[in-house]
Amino acid sequence: MAGTATAQPKEGERPVSLAATHARLYHYTDAHAFRSMVRGNSLWGTYYEDLNDATEFRHMREPLAKVMADRFQPVIETLAAANLGAKDAVRKEGGMRRAAQRAARSGATTCTR
Repeated sequence: MAGTATAQPKEGERPVSLAATHARLYHYTDAHAFRSMVRGNSLWGTYYEDLNDATEFRHMREPLAKVMADRFQPVIETLAAANLGAKDAVRKEGGMRRAAQRAARSGATTCTR
């Protein structure tokens, strides 16, 4: 069962549906757990290595790295423009895209260890 969560609003604000802001955010669970989440207005997570199939999390390493590289590249471009050391590191890495990809792979590996 996939559920729809709502972000906790600040006092006086209307709730914002996570489905509206994150169209591809899913949480798979059974009916009992879903009712518990709705009644308690909470969502609990489990460390990925404690899941029934921890390999699912590891399989997202490469797709995660690609998305992260797309987001890191403008940041690395800004850093390289402002700092000669960073500019030299980007050059040694083989350019902006390769530097972003390396940073993203490193981050994705750290997240999935």
